[in-house]
Amino acid sequence: MTSVSRAERGQVTTMLTMLVTVLLCAFTVGYIVRVAKATDERSQIQIAADAAALAGAKDVKDTAPALLPQVATGQQRFTCGLGRGAAADFASRNDATLVSYCYYPNSDRIEVRVRMNTVAESGRHEDARAVAKVGKRLGPCALVPLPPPPPTPSPTSTPTPTDPEEEPPPPPDVERTARCGDVDVPLTFPGDGGRPYSTFDAGVLAGQLKPSLID
Repeated sequence: MTSVSRAERGQVTTMLTMLVTVLLCAFTVGYIVRVAKATDERSQIQIAADAAALAGAKDVKDTAPALLPQVATGQQRFTCGLGRGAAADFASRNDATLVSYCYYPNSDRIEVRVRMNTVAESGRHEDARAVAKVGKRLGPCALVPLPPPPPTPSPTSTPTPTDPEEEPPPPPDVERTARCGDVDVPLTFPGDGGRPYSTFDAGVLAGQLKPSLID
C-alpha cells in the first residue's frame, strides 16, 4: 500500500507540475500578445500624429507664400489654424481624430495632437503628439529701416517760380523691404497714397520650403 500511495503521489505531483507549466506558458503567451498589440497600437497612433503634422506643414507650404505680401503690409495675417483641414483629413485616414492643432509662423512649428477612434488595449482612447516645420520662419513681419538720407546740397541758384494753378506732381513711389522671419518681401508704397503692393514671387519661396518632422 505504501508503494502504491507513493506512486500515486508522484503522478499527482507530475500532473500538477505540468498543469502549472501549461498555465504559466498560457499566461506568458497572453502577456506577450497584449504587449505586442499595445506596442502596435502605440505605433499606429504615432504614425497618425506624424502624418497629420506633415500634412499641415505641406498645406502651409502651398498656401502661405501667396499670403505673405498681404501679411507683410498688414492686410492679412497667418492664423493658428492654417493647414488644419489637411491635418484633420490625414488623421482621419489613420483611424484617428485631430484633437488640437496650431501653426506658429514666428517659430516655424506646427503642433498637433490626435486621438485613436477605437479603444486601445489599455482600455482607453490613446493619443499622441507630433511637431513639424515648414522650412522657414514666416513671421513676424517688420519693415527694414531705411538708410539715412544723404546730406542736402546748398542751393546754388534761385528756384524757378511755379504756376500757382499748376498741380504739383505726386510724390514718387517708395520702395521698401519687409522682413518676415527668414524671408524678405519687396514692397512698393505708391506716392499717391494707394494700397502697397509687392512683386514677391510666391513660387520661388514655395520651392525653398521643405516640410519635415521635428519631434
